[in-house]
Formats: sequence, structure tokens, C-alpha cells
Amino acid sequence: MVRLLGLQAHNFKKLRLDSPIQFSDGITLVTGLNESGKSSLLDAILYALFGRVIRPPKAKNEDLVSYGATEGLLALDFEIGDRRFRVTRRIHRTKPTRATLEEVNPNRSTRMLAIGQEKVNDEIVRLLGGVTYQEIVSSTVVAQKELGNIIRLGKEGREHIINVFLNLESFNEVQADLSEERKDLEGTPARPGRVRVELEKLDILKKALDEFTGNQVERTRLLQENADLTRTNQELQTELREKEAFHMNLSEYEAVIRKRESLDLQLEGKRALHGNYQGHSDRLRKEFEEIQRELGKFAGYEEAEPLLRKVKELIETGRTQSLGLASAERSWRSVDQEVKELERKYSTVDRLKIKSQESQLQKPIYPYLAAAGLFFAASIVAFIWTDFLVGVGLVVLASVPASIAAIRLNAKISVAKHQSILGDLRYLEEKKRELSILEAHYGMLRKELRSTEAEIERLCIACRLYASIFTTQENVGSLAAAQSTLEAADRDRERREGLQVKLQTIREEMGKLPSDAAIEDLRREIENLERQVNELVLPKLPEGIVFTRELLSTIQIDREELGRRIAVAQKQIEQNLERVANLDQYLAQHRDIVAKVQSQEQTAKNLERRLEVIRCASEGVRGTAEALRNRIRPSAQAYMSAILPSLTSSRYRHVILDEDYNLQVWDPEAGEYRPREVYSGGTEDQLLLAMRLAFALALLPEVKGQKPEFVFLDEPLGSSDDVRRSGIIEYMASDLAKKFRQIFVISHVGGLEEYAQNIISLDDGRIVRS
Repeated sequence: MVRLLGLQAHNFKKLRLDSPIQFSDGITLVTGLNESGKSSLLDAILYALFGRVIRPPKAKNEDLVSYGATEGLLALDFEIGDRRFRVTRRIHRTKPTRATLEEVNPNRSTRMLAIGQEKVNDEIVRLLGGVTYQEIVSSTVVAQKELGNIIRLGKEGREHIINVFLNLESFNEVQADLSEERKDLEGTPARPGRVRVELEKLDILKKALDEFTGNQVERTRLLQENADLTRTNQELQTELREKEAFHMNLSEYEAVIRKRESLDLQLEGKRALHGNYQGHSDRLRKEFEEIQRELGKFAGYEEAEPLLRKVKELIETGRTQSLGLASAERSWRSVDQEVKELERKYSTVDRLKIKSQESQLQKPIYPYLAAAGLFFAASIVAFIWTDFLVGVGLVVLASVPASIAAIRLNAKISVAKHQSILGDLRYLEEKKRELSILEAHYGMLRKELRSTEAEIERLCIACRLYASIFTTQENVGSLAAAQSTLEAADRDRERREGLQVKLQTIREEMGKLPSDAAIEDLRREIENLERQVNELVLPKLPEGIVFTRELLSTIQIDREELGRRIAVAQKQIEQNLERVANLDQYLAQHRDIVAKVQSQEQTAKNLERRLEVIRCASEGVRGTAEALRNRIRPSAQAYMSAILPSLTSSRYRHVILDEDYNLQVWDPEAGEYRPREVYSGGTEDQLLLAMRLAFALALLPEVKGQKPEFVFLDEPLGSSDDVRRSGIIEYMASDLAKKFRQIFVISHVGGLEEYAQNIISLDDGRIVRS
């Protein structure tokens, strides 16, 4: 027996429930405007159980998660027999769905049964005894838009669904033509026979008789149980009084123990406080004296402090001077080394000769070259055109300017060769002048540093407290010795300041110590607490009983358990008395049930005897009738004939489903069966609704060991008028409620609230009324 208990849905299709929906028995009306999430509620339940939805048939995760959300959540609680389960599915828009299935124990603890989408689906089908998604949809979902699906399916498709539920692999075709009398007695697919009707009446009466007999037995049992409970209650009350007295004795004993423990704790604290006061005072006094002796060692520090500050300033000056002196020395030595190297390099060079050649560079050469060229040209002309002697004279004249030009050209070439030497000689003269300046600057810096060191030495010796430290460090230099003196003075200063802070702290702590009067009051409090401890007396316990807090806790638990058992027994007695009164009323109302059963048995036997005679006369009909009873079509036809009067205000009562599941309805005005297509659209919807309900009842998968206790009716009243609508509602509240404990009606039609035990009103995926 599968029953729905509660649903939590967030960001699933249209649903964005702020809190879980709890499902109860009876008719639950799901209302709301179009697109409010009514059908999403059905899809949420189916997806939680099987990981599938009705619309769209091949839904992807992105079709199931609400628009704008990344992930949706479904959690469904359901019940199978006396076991409770919870299935949870987290649907991500782009990632695989995560699913878990847990069993919820009576104490609210859980046990994991399956993890993962496929494993959870398989485990739920196993728990349902093999009932699959298609079987649940076929048997428990009645949708207005899908009413004609069972007819529109092909013959093989319809037979497949029926075979799955009944575990039958083949069916014999029913081919029989029964006589009118046999139809009247045995019935047809269109209407039940008289024998069946009377046997059903007899079965109902026998069940009523069994219930009557069972109630008589139960009444006797309840009276005996009340007598036993009354006797047990008296014994429990006597035991409870004893436990309460014992518990009071132990509680008094514990109170005395707790008071003694409290006094001992206070006494211990007071004693410790008194000892701490005394010890703390002695320790502070001793520390005070030691610090004063230590501070005496720094008596001359204030006098030395101004001198030390001056020494510190001179050390900084001396360090600066020392750095400048070292830099000047490096520069002087570098230039001196460079001058010596140049002197050594050009010690063998004739500097006067090079300078004389350098003076030739200022005299011209080109006029002499031009004159020589002219004379030579004239001599050539004279040799060719005039006297030879004139030519020779011109050659002699040309040689004079040519010689002068050659001498000056030779001087230029020689000077060019010694150009680098001339540059180095000029650079050497500049470096000698620079060396003279650096030597003078170095001497001045050395004199300033010696003056600073002398002043530092004078001040350190003048500081009597640290003069010995300076004199012992003179071998490392005045600056280093003075720095050591300052470091020693800094350590003494820090030590002196620390001792002064500590001395002030001790003075403050000594000021916080209690007065002698306060210490005397503390001593009197200790004596008073000791007296109270000695005056405590423990109550007397029963002989052989040793008090423990575990014993007190056990007695308290026993006392509460006895009270609970007495209350449970008393409540059970009251419930039994109420049940006996109801049974007495029932037995009085049904005291003639035996006579009714006997009368109905005789009626049924007479009809069966008559039917047996007819059967003997109609050979071969037995096998065909057996095949008809074993097929789903007669059951569906019978259910439909039973349902149809309620849905059509008793206008139509009998139907026929042929071998191809074509529907024909008995038309009382025409006096014949007519196909459903000839009726109006509203009447056709009523016929299809009756047919769909009939198949839902006929296809209940009880043969698999489980059957759903719920059914969904999606917009069953959409095309019905007020009269037929009330007939449909009356059928749901009476006959259909006997088949299903939970009936969910999804409808936007108003005025149904008074017929429903539970109402769920949705708006944009949220519950606005429940």
C-alpha cells in the first residue's frame, strides 16, 4: 500500500514552495489559475518517485529547473505498509541529478538505501513490488487532456499495459454469443449479471457477519483487557507511592551532601584567600627592599647623563669626520699613484724636443708647395720652348720652397706621432696640481678628527661613573671606546628604568592589599563556615542502602516510568470503554445480520442452480466466459458501467468495449448501443472520464504485492455542467474514496472547496492557501 505523506519542492518547474506540503487522506483540491503550478505538483511527485515527468516526455534538466535558477530540489516522503521513506533529488541545470533514498525509522533516525539517480529509481521500483512509472501513470493519473489516449493507442500497446499488470503472456480471444437469459444471470462486459450481483451482495453480507462476529469477540476481549489493566494500574500506583517516598528520602540526603560540598568549597576558597593575602604581603615587602638596594647602585647616573649625551653627539661627528678622512685619503693615494706611474712612463722622453716640434705646427706649408709647383712648371716649359739654362735655374729656384715645405711637413708628421705623449704630459701637470690640493685637504680633515677624539676622551674621563670602562677600551680607539661606554650606560639606564617601574608596581599592589580588619573578618568567616559544616547531619537511609547519585537518578527514572505506564494504562482503559460503547451500538444495529445472510445464501443458490442449467445447455461457453473474466476488458467495462450513472446523472448506464476497445454506449432514447463519437463534446468527455477511471481501477497493480493509495484527477470537471459536476464529485467522495485513500483533484473550476477535505491553492508556484 503506497501512500504519499509530504512534498518539498524548490525551483522545480513552476514550484517554489517556501515550506513542505503535507498530504492527508481524503480529497485534496489543487486550485489556481493557468500556469500557477498545479500540474507541476503532479510532475514533482512522479519525478521524485521515478525520475520522469509526464510533460515533456523526454525532459532535460534545463526543462525542470525554474527559469533563472541553477538548481532545483525535490524531497518526497511516502509510506509503504508500516515503513516510511524519503527520496531526495537535486536537479542541476547543467550537471547530473543527485538522488538519495532513505528509510525513516519511527525514532526519526534514517538509514540510507540508495545513492544515485539510477540506483534510487531501481530501489523504488523494487520497494513497489515491480510497479514501474508507466504502470503508475496508467493506473493513478487521470488527465482531462489524456482521456482518449487508451483508445488512441494501438491494440498491441493497450494489451502490453494490461499484460504487464496481470503477468499474462497471452489471451484467448473471446468469441461467444450468450443467450439473453444467460446474459441476465451471468452478465456481459456491458453490465454485471444477476448471479454476480447477488453473490456480491452475499459476500458483502458475509463480510458484515464476519465483522459482527469479530466485534463481539473484540468486545469480550476489551472488557477482559480493562479488568487486567485496572488490576495492573493498582499495583503500579502502590509501587509508585513507594518509589516517591524513597525518592524524597534520597533527595533530602543529596541536598545535605550538596550543602556540605558547597560549604567545603567556600571554606577551601576562604582558607586559600587568607593564606594568599599573608604570603602576598611578605613577598611584596621583600621584593621592595631588594629593588631599593639595586637602585642604589645607580646613584650617580643623573650627573653623568648630560655628559653622555654630549659624547653621543661627538661620536656621530667623529664618525662623519672619519668617513670623510678615509674618502680623502683614498682620493689622495689614487692621484699620487697615477702621477708616479706617468712620471715613470715618460722619464726617458726628450720633452724639449717634442715641444720645439710642436712650435712648427703654427707655420704655413701650402704657399711653399704652390711656389715650388710653379717653378717646376716654368722649368718644364723652359726646357721645351726656351733655353736649357733657364730651365735649370728655374729648377734650382723651385727646390728652395720645396725644401722649406718638406722641413715643415716632416715636423707635422713627427708632432702627430708624439700627440698622445703631449696629451699625457699635459694631464700629468693637471694631476700634480690636484695632488697638491688633496694633500692639503687630507691634512685639514686629520687635524679636525684628532680634535674631536680629544674632546670625547676628555668628556668620558670626566664622567666618573663610566671612566673606568673608557680607559680599559682605549686600545681600540677613542670612538670605539666611547661607543662601548655609551652602550654600558644605555644598559644601566634600561635596568634603572625597569627597576623604577617595578618598584611603582609593587607600591600599587601593596596599596591594594586588604586591611587588618578585613583579614580579621575573613578569619571569622572561616570559623563560621567550619561550624556550619560540623552542624550538618545526614538523613537516615533504609538499611543496606548506600547513597549514590546514580541511585537517585535511577529511582527518578523508575518513578517517571511508573507514572508514564499508569497514564498509558488509564488512557487505554478509557479508549477501550469508548470502543466497547461503539461496539454495543454497532451490535444493536446489526443484530439481524445472521437472518439476512441465510436469506441471501438461499437467493444466490437458486440463481446459481438456474445458471448451471443454462451452462449445461450452452456447451463451450464456459471456456469463453472464463477467458472474458480473466481479461481486463470485462473489468474495465464493469467498472465503467458502475461509474457512468454517477457522471451522467443516470442518463447512461451500460457500455460495451469490443475487442479493439472501441466504446459503444447504450442510448435509452435510441434503444441501442451507439459509438461514443456520435455524442456531444461534453458527453464524450464524461464517457472518456468514466472509461479512464474504469481502467485506473481495473489496472490497480495489486497482483504485484503493492498498489498505490493515491489517484490524480487532472481537470476532470472542465467540460461538465453543474448537475454532472456534482455527480462526479459525489462519485469521488463515495465510491472512488473506497478504492483510494488519497484523491488529488487538479482543477481551476471554483466552488469545489466544500467537497474537499484538503485544499492547496497555488499562485506562481507558491502556496497561497493550504
